[in-house]
Amino acid sequence: MSISKKFVPTLLTAAVATAVTLAAASAQTQPPPATPVAPPNPCMALDQAKCPTVAGCVWLPGYKIKGGTDVQGYCRTAPKSLTSRRLGDPVAAPKQ
Repeated sequence: MSISKKFVPTLLTAAVATAVTLAAASAQTQPPPATPVAPPNPCMALDQAKCPTVAGCVWLPGYKIKGGTDVQGYCRTAPKSLTSRRLGDPVAAPKQ
């Protein structure tokens, strides 16, 4: 069985093209960098008695929203003071 002279260069070209494609594909399939995980919130799930004893936590009282639904009070991290926020932060601008 004889191999055609046209077949050998075609086979070599196909093999080289496949190798280059596989090398390029493996270089591009690196996993994305990990997203930083926020530290756990120390105020979460504290009751009204314990919330004020933890530094940086404040208790928000319950309230009723439009439609009559009652929202339970909860503990959350205290907001940043206006002076500690970045300049240009729209929340830090005084209301007029």
